[in-house]
Amino acid sequence: MFKTSLTMFLVFAFSLGYSYDKVYVLSKEAFEDFKISSNGIVINNYSVSEDSAWAARGLNNINVSLSAKNKNKSAAHFAVMISGKDRKGNTLWTMHLEPMMSTISGNETESLKSSVYCAKGDLDLTEKIWVRIIGDF
Repeated sequence: MFKTSLTMFLVFAFSLGYSYDKVYVLSKEAFEDFKISSNGIVINNYSVSEDSAWAARGLNNINVSLSAKNKNKSAAHFAVMISGKDRKGNTLWTMHLEPMMSTISGNETESLKSSVYCAKGDLDLTEKIWVRIIGDF
């Protein structure tokens, strides 16, 4: 009886959480077409732009947006970390995007946006975009 209960508990405990943790390095062009789909979670429709900062004179903003869809009945949790790299691999800008409380409800779609101050022209100098996505899906 104990052995059966322990086996059932272990199977249940390890089947509860998926684990997604992957890193991608993309060109700016490939970034906008980038899509991941895993265990009912779809993250796509990336957009990146640079514009003048409203509050900080002499600085610009890098703006990133994306869509996240949860096709499952239960909520999922994730974070997206993004960095722009120049041709030498130096980091020019970095940010993260996540839904409120890092949670996307079941059967929902959300648009996520983030921006960060940068030097003027940093997006033009960006050769590669480094992306890490972690989540429990």
